[in-house]
Amino acid sequence: MKNLLYFLPFLLLSCSDEAPEPYVNTLAGYYRITSITTETPIDLNLDGIESTDYYDEITSPHFFNGVDKEGVVMADLNSYMFQAEIRPSKENIEFGNLAQFVDFNFPVQWVVRADYNDEDSAVLQYSYTNGFKGYMYEFTNNNEILLKYGHTTTFNEGEIEQMIQIDEDSFTLYMNLNVFKYKEKRWISTKATATYTRYTE
Repeated sequence: MKNLLYFLPFLLLSCSDEAPEPYVNTLAGYYRITSITTETPIDLNLDGIESTDYYDEITSPHFFNGVDKEGVVMADLNSYMFQAEIRPSKENIEFGNLAQFVDFNFPVQWVVRADYNDEDSAVLQYSYTNGFKGYMYEFTNNNEILLKYGHTTTFNEGEIEQMIQIDEDSFTLYMNLNVFKYKEKRWISTKATATYTRYTE
């Protein structure tokens, strides 16, 4: 019995000396949007054709002065502005900052009216900005990523219902997206699905 009591402190000491498991995060990094589809067909670029291909509608030339005039490209979804950033970065991890944040930088419409409270007032500005930012996330025991604390831009762009990690290089967002129908000068809500793919220079 006495020999057992002498042995126990050595056993406890050896257990406490074990190194903690290294932090592993297969999601962190930069991502580009590769597709966006909506449940409701929408004509964002004013070419007279409603489509559920939201990505194509955004990136195609917009014909504010009619399809017989030259169109204007309003958004480049390959630009840094619309890249999702998921942290912690390698540098964060090296310094022990393991906070799990994500900015999706999803393209949302920025609409300025002559009278903000009057839906019939003239549209003074129409553009795209990066929304759905400032989220924290948690891993689960499956491929769903839990999101918390996200904030929206000045205009309520909608909400993210679910985030699913497809593999180490891609994920999908399922959303309720608020969309401005320019010709009708009104907002609608539609289901949308966006897929992001890891981007490395």
